[in-house]
Amino acid sequence: MPGFFAPIFHLSFWLQVPDALSPKIGLGIFCFMLALLIIWVATQLIEYFARRNKVFRDRWKLEKPLRRELGRISEFCFWAGASGLLWYWLVTQRIPFFGMRIVFLIWLMGFAVWAAFIIRDIVRRKNGMSEEEQRLAYEKWLPKSKKT
Repeated sequence: MPGFFAPIFHLSFWLQVPDALSPKIGLGIFCFMLALLIIWVATQLIEYFARRNKVFRDRWKLEKPLRRELGRISEFCFWAGASGLLWYWLVTQRIPFFGMRIVFLIWLMGFAVWAAFIIRDIVRRKNGMSEEEQRLAYEKWLPKSKKT
């Protein structure tokens, strides 16, 4: 087993362009990115109907903070899916710089951090922190203005 993971700890592993993705892994990545774009379309439709359609608005009662979170999830899914499909296309075309494994690792870490911020805000909302409490929690670390 140590021989299997040994290349992961060398920089050359991350900077080389793989020969080709295996068909199952390639299909899995493609389907995942496509699923993100489908989720984006679904959240856009929900957000649209929550604003425009009176029947939908009255039945679901999506208040403004929930619509804002839905919008952030929608943006995340669009950019993750679109950039992921672009990366997948660049890998299948074997473009040297963008096909490196480190580009996927950077993509993955960037969107993981973005998702963590979205989840943190959702958890704060679920725990009952109002917008005012969130603002005060943020501003307590900012320097106070000096009064003369």
